[in-house]
Amino acid sequence: MLTLLYCLFTLLYTLYIAGHPHGFGPYKSDNFFYGIKFLLIDGYLFFIFQGLILRSKNWGILLLLPLCILVVTIIGGFLMVGILRLGGGTLLDNDYADMVLIAFTWLALSVYALKFISTGKKARK
Repeated sequence: MLTLLYCLFTLLYTLYIAGHPHGFGPYKSDNFFYGIKFLLIDGYLFFIFQGLILRSKNWGILLLLPLCILVVTIIGGFLMVGILRLGGGTLLDNDYADMVLIAFTWLALSVYALKFISTGKKARK
């Protein structure tokens, strides 16, 4: 349930940030960097709550996951945009589409990274 709410909140707020570019600073790309900071803070809160719910033992991994996911998301996003532009595509030429692409990549990697959170429950003998 927490994962579903997290995905819904992240997508809706990313669409809000992308749809109101001048509400987050005087320059055009301020909303893009605000969106990146939002994803990082949102990711930390999500993984901390998941760690508390699952009673995780490995908090080091838990706190490093959002940073690793952010790096992989940005590199993957640049690679996807670069491949599309090499092929002559103009699909991702504005910040709105780039932010949605980064949000979807972020959410996919976040859901995948949940398997790295080990539970603190003991196995029955």
